[in-house]
Amino acid sequence: MDLNHYFSSTGQELESFLNVFYKSHRMFDLPRERVIRGVVEPRFARMRNMIEHSLKSFPGRYSFEQVGDDTYLTISTSLGVRPRQNWKLHAGLFLVTILTTLLVGSLREGGDPFFKASELALGVPFSAAIMLILLVHELGHYFAARYHGMDVTLPFFIPLPPPFIFGTGGALIKMRSPMFSRRMLLDVGAAGPIAGFLVSVPIVILGLMSSSWSPVPPQYFVTGNSLLFSWLTHLALGPAPQGYYLEMSSVAFAGWIGFFVTAMNLLPIGQLDGGHIGYALIGRRHTRMAYTFFVLMLVLGLFWPGWIFWALLILFLIRVKHPPIIDEEIPLDSRRKAVGVATFCILVLTFMPMPILA
Repeated sequence: MDLNHYFSSTGQELESFLNVFYKSHRMFDLPRERVIRGVVEPRFARMRNMIEHSLKSFPGRYSFEQVGDDTYLTISTSLGVRPRQNWKLHAGLFLVTILTTLLVGSLREGGDPFFKASELALGVPFSAAIMLILLVHELGHYFAARYHGMDVTLPFFIPLPPPFIFGTGGALIKMRSPMFSRRMLLDVGAAGPIAGFLVSVPIVILGLMSSSWSPVPPQYFVTGNSLLFSWLTHLALGPAPQGYYLEMSSVAFAGWIGFFVTAMNLLPIGQLDGGHIGYALIGRRHTRMAYTFFVLMLVLGLFWPGWIFWALLILFLIRVKHPPIIDEEIPLDSRRKAVGVATFCILVLTFMPMPILA
């Protein structure tokens, strides 16, 4: 069976094939692609390996989902020319972000990289740690999206030179095709923060081993602590003496940023990672959860103004309410439910009500 021929055809030939191949199906056009989605006839579902082999050369994307005895197959083709990856832009932003994080790391170590180029090397530990966390986080999203056959960009890194003390505004990838089901939504949403968290933990531990308690406040600001960061600090350095501050090494600070970014992304609001996960877990009931957390952010803004700024960004750029997906009815399996619960445990462990104390 030449599936490429049939799926690439149009009109009556395509419709006749779909009525035979699918037990039930829908065909619809999105802004940049045509989608065919449905339940494959059982006799064809038993030939899944052959179907996958045939579709490897298909000039579009496809995705299988098993729901009980039903096999869902989604096929999509681009309407018009699919945008190419701008490798030079991605590589350029990545290299510039390395430079800005090197500058920040060098300044943290007491260097003067603007007048002594050799002292830029002092920033290597911080730059390597924070870039690794961001890269792994975004690649988690990227490979989960590619696993589901989605059209997705490579990471865009956001460089922020001093005086911005992180050296970067983070990184992001752009999804150029929709997520059809709650399973896809959870896989893609959870992969990034879980991957970034698993890298951040050993970086924090390594960084705390070269940190110390100091009677002098840190040069930039006094950081707040999450539950996990507090536990790890206690294990590495013991309890804090009265009136002393944590003097974090650059690597520990990068790990702290990793926890901070993880928690911010896992807030179950809009199209943040946590919003994707929350919607995947409870569907349209997620709207109530999203607005509850949004109000909580506004309340926390009374104690740390940064929450107000983050809430406004969400309100105008990300939105509080998560948009609906195509197949609401396909449930999550038990493994994905466990992954979703695990991500909210990570949120609890990394969340900081007051990230900056003074």
